[in-house]
Amino acid sequence: IREWPDDPKQTGQRVQIRWAAMTAAASELRSKLEQLGSRTVRVIPPGDGGDEFPGGVELMVDQTGSALAPPAAAERLSTLLIRLQEDYDEELTKTIDELLGSTFIEHLRDRLAAAEALRGDVNAKLAENPMAVSGITLRLRRMPVSEERAANDVLDALERDFDLLPKPTQEHIRSFLAERITSAQEEARASGDPEWRSRLAQILDYRRWFDLRLEYRTPRSQSAARNGRGDGWRTLDRGDHGLLSGGAKVVTLMQPFVAALHAMYDQATGGPRMLWLDEAFGGVDAANKASMLRLLASCDLDWLIAGPGIIANSAAVLLAAIYEVRRAPQPLPGVSLELSVWSGNELTHVLTPDPADLRDLAAPVRPADDDSLFSDL
Repeated sequence: IREWPDDPKQTGQRVQIRWAAMTAAASELRSKLEQLGSRTVRVIPPGDGGDEFPGGVELMVDQTGSALAPPAAAERLSTLLIRLQEDYDEELTKTIDELLGSTFIEHLRDRLAAAEALRGDVNAKLAENPMAVSGITLRLRRMPVSEERAANDVLDALERDFDLLPKPTQEHIRSFLAERITSAQEEARASGDPEWRSRLAQILDYRRWFDLRLEYRTPRSQSAARNGRGDGWRTLDRGDHGLLSGGAKVVTLMQPFVAALHAMYDQATGGPRMLWLDEAFGGVDAANKASMLRLLASCDLDWLIAGPGIIANSAAVLLAAIYEVRRAPQPLPGVSLELSVWSGNELTHVLTPDPADLRDLAAPVRPADDDSLFSDL
């Protein structure tokens, strides 16, 4: 051993120092290995099992529980690493073959078609319900994310049948997917993440490749578009939205939400079509409120709206139950509910029992006994 002392006393001291350092390092290693399950390290002191035994170290490095000397443990780990690498490469190759095949591309194309159909349904409902006073019409437009230009080119190509695309375009789509797979593998390897397929799922999520932009068109800009001056659509940004009246601001925010909810309910099978709104029409004038109620009615939604006054008394609403909460006059405690029914053109008050009488009204009727029956006869 390099620089090892010749004096036996110094040699013994050096051995003790080295043994203490190894024992401390083994203790630290044990705490890390045992967190992995079925893995640990054990230090065997000198003389254990025989006076001539110099001491040793045993490791368990897999779930077999075999105790191995450090050289054998290193060899075992090398074998496991090679096997894992082979399995990893085999899984990666299989994944690439699956994703570059027509099945996944057709699946991606089907999902994009479903998303575009949903956007089309939302826009159709918005086109049917322009704002009452200003006549503003809204729409959602798909826009590419700046850092995903290549992905949006692929989305544009996938809106057509893949088999009918030119061969160069098909190869471009396959190259794009192969690049994404390689990127997911490299990122996972750099971060030490074995679950690279979940990372791949995020990278191939087509919904991250585009944004939805809200646009508007006025009757004047629509007329200009008919005369060949642009298409009349402008982005509804914060500046334009800030110029609208208070009621118009509320409506332009609610309309896309309601239209999207309607389109998503149409894709579902059965069940209630619920919409709950609180103070929905605060600051909205009567004309715009009527247009929003027409939108709600046309979407066939089961809606519940809370507000400071009667809201549903509009000709656009064919039938609605209206509950008014009335507080008892001070200093009396409590509140009461008064029910009215709106039938499209008339509000009818419905008498309901006093809560104090509900117990008597719900009391069961006692059947007559035999004596009373005979006396009645």
